[in-house]
Amino acid sequence: MLRVKLILICLFIAVGLSAQHKVTVDIKALDVSGFEPENVLLGFDRSIKPLPAEERTMQIEVKNLPTLITLEYFKKKKFITHKTFWLEGNSLTISGSMANKTVVGDENHPLQKMANLIESNKKPNPEKEPEYTYSLPFLVYLNFHKTFRGNKELEKIISLAPEKVMDFWAYKEIVAFMDNQNAVGYDRSTKTFTYLTATNKEKEETAIKLTGKPILIDFSSSSCRPCIQDIPKMVEINKTYGDKLDMLTLWDDKKYETWTKVSAKYKKLITWNSLWDEKGAIFQKFDIRVFPNYHLYGADGKLIKKWNRPPKNLDKYLSKD
Repeated sequence: MLRVKLILICLFIAVGLSAQHKVTVDIKALDVSGFEPENVLLGFDRSIKPLPAEERTMQIEVKNLPTLITLEYFKKKKFITHKTFWLEGNSLTISGSMANKTVVGDENHPLQKMANLIESNKKPNPEKEPEYTYSLPFLVYLNFHKTFRGNKELEKIISLAPEKVMDFWAYKEIVAFMDNQNAVGYDRSTKTFTYLTATNKEKEETAIKLTGKPILIDFSSSSCRPCIQDIPKMVEINKTYGDKLDMLTLWDDKKYETWTKVSAKYKKLITWNSLWDEKGAIFQKFDIRVFPNYHLYGADGKLIKKWNRPPKNLDKYLSKD
């Protein structure tokens, strides 16, 4: 149970502070018998919130409408989607039994059928099934999960998109994400780094380029406890190798406030470049799926070594460069 609470705390930290739409969710007729109540949650905007213990209505805030809301449950260290709802207004009523798999929302809405297809893990096909691929529910789903999709898939969906969806908020966020990726100088095929641009604490773009020295890139997240705990170790690396090595810490936080305020006393120890990947494009381009993650690139930009914790002895790698 403690592990669930810690995960929830990390996810709550990332909840959007700029949310604009307040939504009332009515769960009076929702039966969660057979499930541990504290493990039943509502998912929205890449965040989750547990259902209230006593109140039978709950308030959430979403950044954009229309959007998708999910009913989730936590089991065996995983969040599992039980039901996906299409939301266009400021209220949602959820009813039915989770145990009997009869949970419903607004089943009469025509786009709810598309949401049900997402729930069944139906794959997109922009050429053969454009109606589903370019449905508003799937575009919302794709936007929320874009960092886990391949670039080729996203590029194909964008290239074949009909004009009618180009002003939809989720489609525009996907396009912006891909544009930002194209601005990252990293070749996956050769594992070669050349440059990137990320946001500093003054909310200005900072360019990072090769300087003739190797560079150690630390891919971190404020919701990752080991990432925070490893900062003092990175300080020692900087003291030992700072004259031979450039260092960069990149943060994958969803919000600026999360990056600057969470574990601030530890982050103040960082004297090297520490930047925020605001759009998530850098982490996607480098294919970072777990935290922490440390990459050492040579002066020529080629990958030398990867670690999941700070490297203890860099001499043998730096002497080769």
